Amino acid sequence: MWVDLLRGFLILSVILGHCFQYGDYDESMVWNGIYSFHMAAFFMLSGWVAWREGGYRFGVGRRAMALLLPFAVWSVVILLLDIKGASWERVWGFVAYPDTSFWFLPVLFVIGFLFGALLKFAPRMHISEQIATSGGVIALFLLMLMFDFRMFGFQFVAYYMFFYCAGYWIHRMGLEPGWGWTCVAGILWVVTAYFWRMHEVPRPLEGITVVPGSVLTYGYRLFAATVGSVFFLNLFRLVFGGRDVKVLRFAGMVSLELYVVHLAFGTQLRQLAEGVAESGGLIVTNITDFILRTVICMSFIVLASRSAMVKAMLFGKVQSKGHGSNGNA
Repeated sequence: MWVDLLRGFLILSVILGHCFQYGDYDESMVWNGIYSFHMAAFFMLSGWVAWREGGYRFGVGRRAMALLLPFAVWSVVILLLDIKGASWERVWGFVAYPDTSFWFLPVLFVIGFLFGALLKFAPRMHISEQIATSGGVIALFLLMLMFDFRMFGFQFVAYYMFFYCAGYWIHRMGLEPGWGWTCVAGILWVVTAYFWRMHEVPRPLEGITVVPGSVLTYGYRLFAATVGSVFFLNLFRLVFGGRDVKVLRFAGMVSLELYVVHLAFGTQLRQLAEGVAESGGLIVTNITDFILRTVICMSFIVLASRSAMVKAMLFGKVQSKGHGSNGNA
């Protein structure tokens, strides 16, 4: 149950972060705090649930249906809704640079596929699975730093592979959370999140000149995201092991649906929020935007999911005998 609750918390954090992405958002402690950990935690949780007794679970066809089909369908929806109109250049942009749209979906698919390939590669090379997966993570990260290649979401694959790998091995090795380590991780996350910046060297590291700025930035972001992800993973395992919060659980059960829907209709819902909170200022507008996006998108998902065919086409959710639907990451 705690897995769905954590998914719900994370997807609501994603929505809140997008609602605060206006004005001087990179100076907002709310925005910086959310972006310091939320997507990394999603990938760590995805790696955690990928381990099942008996081995690694990643069905290529099932995951393609759950991740790549919604990516294609909702990319078309965005192109149709955009006043700029569709063109071959924009279609190519969605494929070559998915960071402009629903990048999480294809990146999660590629990471899951690569991770499974590394696990199969290990025995053939007579090396342990830990060494194979760790080597893959390091190789991808070095390639990202050396070449700054950003097509097809490579920078996301290279960066978030670490968190997927960490989540998988935390679960597989049976590492149990404890309040001591959880508190330490939480304190470290709060401190690092305070100085976190998306594209700048954090202030505590500005005086370091012997290390390239890009390495300092990525290293700091990696550390902040790691302690933040571990903190929330452990916190939810400790606190919500046998507890339920219905709103969070429902949000977690439809987290991928919320992800695509709130992005697809984000512009329209933002305009609605600005009209509702016309004289309330930026913070009131942001909060109004969050409430509207959450409520309206959840309502849309409930209505759309009443039809099995619509649910399959829009969200890649297909009921399979004995396994339920091909659920979220």
